[in-house]
Amino acid sequence: MSNYETAHSNTTLSSIPTYITSPSTTITTTMSSLPSLPSLPSPSPTSTTATSTTTATTTSTQTGGSDKFNLLSTADLTTLLADRSQFESQWTNTLIEKTRQLERDMIEQKKFLDQERNEIDKLRKELEEDKRSWEDMGKRFTETVYSDPIILNIGGTLFQTTKTTLTNKINESEFFSTMFSGRLPLKLTKEGHIFIDRDSKVFEYVLSYLRGIRFNIMELDSVTFTLVEQDADFYGLKGLLESFGYLNSGFKWCHTPHYSIISKQTRLRKLANDGNCAVLTEDPLPATGVTVWHLRFITFSDDVLIGIAPLRIDRRPGHYSTDRLLGWYFQTSIGDSQLVVGPPDKQRGITKYGIIKPSTKMIHVEWDAESASLRFGADGEWFDIAFSGISKDQALYPTVICHYAGTEIEILSDAAAKTSVIENPHRREEF
Repeated sequence: MSNYETAHSNTTLSSIPTYITSPSTTITTTMSSLPSLPSLPSPSPTSTTATSTTTATTTSTQTGGSDKFNLLSTADLTTLLADRSQFESQWTNTLIEKTRQLERDMIEQKKFLDQERNEIDKLRKELEEDKRSWEDMGKRFTETVYSDPIILNIGGTLFQTTKTTLTNKINESEFFSTMFSGRLPLKLTKEGHIFIDRDSKVFEYVLSYLRGIRFNIMELDSVTFTLVEQDADFYGLKGLLESFGYLNSGFKWCHTPHYSIISKQTRLRKLANDGNCAVLTEDPLPATGVTVWHLRFITFSDDVLIGIAPLRIDRRPGHYSTDRLLGWYFQTSIGDSQLVVGPPDKQRGITKYGIIKPSTKMIHVEWDAESASLRFGADGEWFDIAFSGISKDQALYPTVICHYAGTEIEILSDAAAKTSVIENPHRREEF
């Protein structure tokens, strides 16, 4: 080993200044971009002492498994540190300027938002003032137009009434209550009358109902009955709708071939003269207590069987002979009303029972589950018990068997039928 190598082999990193062995990232990057210094020639033994006394800084890089040393002079290091200080000063100044600019922008944005908020508040106040102005104008208009007496033009016919009648709480009309609140647009004739495009003859019943005048919907013919029912819905007369059985009907007919089932399954219509076929309700009769229901003839027909039957009854069209007919029935034959029962008794015309007239509107049926008895009635009059001791070994269902096409019957619960005669919806007429 040469004297040069011996001298440098004893040199350790601990003898190198700390700012050289741990340079910052900036200085390291800068140093790496400097040109390499020329390699030193092999020193002679006499130059070893001079080399060791030279003020220099060594950095070591590991290349190919051997240490190579690059030397930086104190001047070069001073220059790098000055550059770093200048860069840090510029960066700090830039950051401060950007922060101040951001604060100025935020102040300007806040001013803009405050201005917009003030404009919105101003506009809101103007709209509120306009609203109050329109409400006052509408109130004065309503008081002028709706001052008593009020004249309604219903389909070209004039009706004179009062606001109190049209908006009374006993027989309340959602239609007129909404109209007088100002939420419903008005159609006024040139004479200033309120125009409503509905049937004037039907409105006579509507107005009578609103006035609390008593009338019997069962006395209406089928066409008028349907029209009054439709207008009761149009004018929002909940109490009058109840009388048609919509809200209180406890039974629904099953959808059955040969019948049209309409009006929320409360009404049936025989479609063709294709023989007698049965239609039952969806739910069976309760196993306890007394159950009352009513069958209203919208279109009356002779030879209708009304009663109860088990679910296994044959519903195909055909002659309802007592050999194939299941159940217990009352036959609505004009002038020859009778009771009919299927197997096992197989009796027809047990007795003359009740009185049925062409003007009959409603048949009543009562089932007493405790005594297993069945009785019928017509138009408010109850007949004697028709059947008793009926077998309850299977569920029984309200049943109707029609023969003639066009027969139309509606089934009502007891509560719905009691509203058929109306004074107002809070007064129920008992049979």
